[in-house]
Order: sequence, then structure tokens, then C-alpha cells
Amino acid sequence: MSATEIDLLNKKSLCVCGVCAALSAGSFLSDYLICIKSLFRISPHASCLHIFRHILPKSSLIHKVLPAVSLSQCDGQEDMVSLLRNQLGGTIYPVHRLDRNVGGVMAFARTAGAASVLSGEIADGGFVKRYLAAVKGAPLPDSGEMTDLLFRDSVSGRTYVVKRPRKGVREARLAYRTLESAEEKSLVLVRLYTGRTHQIRAQFASRGMPLLGDGKYGSRDKKCDTALWSYRLTFAHPVSGEPLEFESLPDFSQYPWSVFVNTCRQISCK
Repeated sequence: MSATEIDLLNKKSLCVCGVCAALSAGSFLSDYLICIKSLFRISPHASCLHIFRHILPKSSLIHKVLPAVSLSQCDGQEDMVSLLRNQLGGTIYPVHRLDRNVGGVMAFARTAGAASVLSGEIADGGFVKRYLAAVKGAPLPDSGEMTDLLFRDSVSGRTYVVKRPRKGVREARLAYRTLESAEEKSLVLVRLYTGRTHQIRAQFASRGMPLLGDGKYGSRDKKCDTALWSYRLTFAHPVSGEPLEFESLPDFSQYPWSVFVNTCRQISCK
């Protein structure tokens, strides 16, 4: 790849109704898998640079520069599916989802077979999703598990923790570890064992610790959007079985992540 091509790749970006990404130099595309390293909604007044990275194998290096685009109506994941399909051709299969206004790493399959294998990994627990969440207060104990029964109310668009099984109620389980507490807030690392809609948001809010900026679940902090970030995905390549791990960090110079200075320093030194 020429220096001019690399320079273009560094400058060109995609912006889809606040879902912002940039195709990085040296990005790779697999015949089976796409991994977007950083993906999230931003306000029209925010500025950002996020990396749109295609992974594996090196023989499938993309030489094409993706053009800047803008869509007026979008629903995060679905618009990214359309965008990828339009740019790459073929069918794109989402294998997991992120809530609106949630950023981080996300994986898509390029074939039905790969999607089926990855869905099986999710069902068997081999597709591991870890998140960073900034919450009000401090969890006690500072690490542990949460297991609840969740009911999704399609009318209100909310998920509720309930006490008894009934139609539509599903068990939800996660593990968490507090990384840092400051200013009556905590940064928590969360591993999901189940993937219920709004699971992390509902489970923490039910214990009096809503995610910062998450007004739907009781947060009064209006200085940010829902403080949840898809931090790391770990799974096996759907064809080769090779262990894969993809990681993305939020912008620790921006609130609320900027509150957690010590964690920022530790992660940045890795």
C-alpha cells in the first residue's frame, strides 16, 4: 500500500447518524468475519475519531477507501449492517447487539455459516462479552455476581427485575468487578453470561446504582449518555477455531470516564 493510500485511509471517515467510524491504515477483512473496534452514537456537536477495523486474514487487505456517508434515520446496529452491506457487498449478519448510545467493539459475520457458529458460541458461553460501566455509588461487595429474573416490557421499552417466573420472564446473570471508585461513582468491569435486553442497565439500577446518564433507569446525571462501553470480545474464529480477542476503550478524556484517572493510567500503560 502506498503512502498516499495510507494517508487517505487515515483521513477518510464514516458517519452514520451519529455512529462514527474511520477506516484505519492496515485494516483487514476476513471472508467470514468483520470486527468494528469502535462504534457509538455521538451528539451532533461532539468530535471524535474512531477506528473501523476489519480483521483477518492479511491476504484480504482492503485497498478501497470507504467514502463519507450520512443517514438521517438510523438504529445503530441495523444501519451499520446496511452500511457494511453497501460497502462490502453480500449479506452481513449481526451476531450480537449493542443498545443505542452504547459504544465499543462489535462483531458481524459475513456468511450464514459463520453466523451460525458464532451464535452457537454465544449459546455455549464461548463468546465472552465484557463491558465497562460507570455507575452511581459503589457496589458492595466490590466484586461478585448478579442473578435476576428479568421481564421486558415492550410498551415502555424497559426491562424490569421481577421476583417470580411468568410468561416473558428470563433469568439474567453477570459478574462484575469494581475497578475504581471516585466522586460517589464507580467504574465497573462487567462480564455477561446472558445477553438480555438492557440487562446491565436494569440489574445495576435495581440495586440503586443506575448507569450514569441512563435516565430511563433512574439516573439524574444529564452530563453524559448511558455510560456503558463494549470493552472486549473473546471468541473462536468461526472457521479456523483460532482464539480471537478484540478490545476497545472509551475516551478517558471525556466525562464520565475522565473521573476514573487511575484506571485510565493503568489501562493506557498496557
